[in-house]
Amino acid sequence: MDSATSFGAFVDVPCVNLRGGVPGVSRLKNCPKLMLEATQTVLREGCDLDDIFSYGVQGGDGEFRQQLAQFLSEEYGDHVDRETVVMTAGATHGLHVALTLLISASSPVYVIDPSYFLGQSLIQNDLPLDVVIPVPSDSDGPLIEEFERLLKTHQPDKERSNGSKIYNNGSDNTGKASTITTSTSRDDKHRPYDGAVYLIPTFNNPRATSYSPDRCKALVTLARRYNLLLLADDVYNLIYFTDKEDQPRRLFTYDLPSDPDYGKGHVLSNGSFSKILAPGIRLGWIEGPKEIAQMISDSMLSLSGGAFNHYVGKLVTELLRSGKQKEHLVCLREDYKAAMEALCNVFEQGMPKGCYFDKPQGGFFLWVRLHTDVSGMDFLEYCEKKFAITFLPGIRTSPSKSYKNFIRLATPFVDKDILVDSGRKICQAYNEFLALKGISH
Repeated sequence: MDSATSFGAFVDVPCVNLRGGVPGVSRLKNCPKLMLEATQTVLREGCDLDDIFSYGVQGGDGEFRQQLAQFLSEEYGDHVDRETVVMTAGATHGLHVALTLLISASSPVYVIDPSYFLGQSLIQNDLPLDVVIPVPSDSDGPLIEEFERLLKTHQPDKERSNGSKIYNNGSDNTGKASTITTSTSRDDKHRPYDGAVYLIPTFNNPRATSYSPDRCKALVTLARRYNLLLLADDVYNLIYFTDKEDQPRRLFTYDLPSDPDYGKGHVLSNGSFSKILAPGIRLGWIEGPKEIAQMISDSMLSLSGGAFNHYVGKLVTELLRSGKQKEHLVCLREDYKAAMEALCNVFEQGMPKGCYFDKPQGGFFLWVRLHTDVSGMDFLEYCEKKFAITFLPGIRTSPSKSYKNFIRLATPFVDKDILVDSGRKICQAYNEFLALKGISH
């Protein structure tokens, strides 16, 4: 199996991989040189071995957080304070840490529908959380009126003496109120939020669209009103295809400390070097209100383990200080933009009427709506068996099992020429599939 392939869902043979949102080998080719040079600098003769190879400071080395804050300030175009940044071992780790430390196990977690399929699976299967609720959305973000209806429905009615909560879940088929009863041994007293929302506001997965300013403002308003944590997976923010000044504004910047109802703050930005350097280094950050960032740094998890990836943080600090991370990111953006434009051009020319997609302005994904009578899962099976190409059916991204006639194509894993060839084959396969099923264009 070569670096551009993986096994399919329906066939036990290598398929061209348009499923994984992960940098492929061609996007990692500069990493050996970058990491070797950083290693040689950090481990120069006379280096402080205790500083480099010990557990590290809780929350992350101060120089790492300073260099990261400067880098992010330049890239985002708005100020990032080192005191609001905490080192993590990547975005998945950040998600796990935030939901473990900042809400109780009986608190509801709202997942935007559709969303990152492994993120929602982690929340549902790996964390001790009892209430997970899908929130419908469109290309501008969550549907605010429907979201608030859900918030009112799932507010805790009362607390039991054993620490469990009862959530009002509307009414059952008898017209009487039904409930979801949950229990937990985790102490609720030190959890600052009554619930959390998992969302990807910028170039999101799978849609690749970004939330509108009005939706961002409304989300912050609801978070303050219902004491929610907005946990933003901000892993695609820096993969923009527009001019820098036109990149979408982060959700974090709508939660202004100067607002009279700011309180403790309600947005965390969960970032990672996985998309802008390499996933294997397992390094990321959480940016949040100072009080919340300090709470994460002061946790027993941090006290026992120190910095979550201290040594690699030292290496990346050198890449940030030298400007090599910035140079690498510029090259990646150009590469990812060219790949996405090439795939979009193929689909604009080759897909029949009735298919639809928004041309992404950043990120890794092309989200394609097929004919209403076409199952994305069935079409995936046809593509794997006929052309050995795999991708993600839309239903896999939906906690409510919706979006059955959508597919998500990922661009970063294969080179542009393979991507273009695969796009043409998918167009051919789609026309064949419609004819086979007797579906009119």
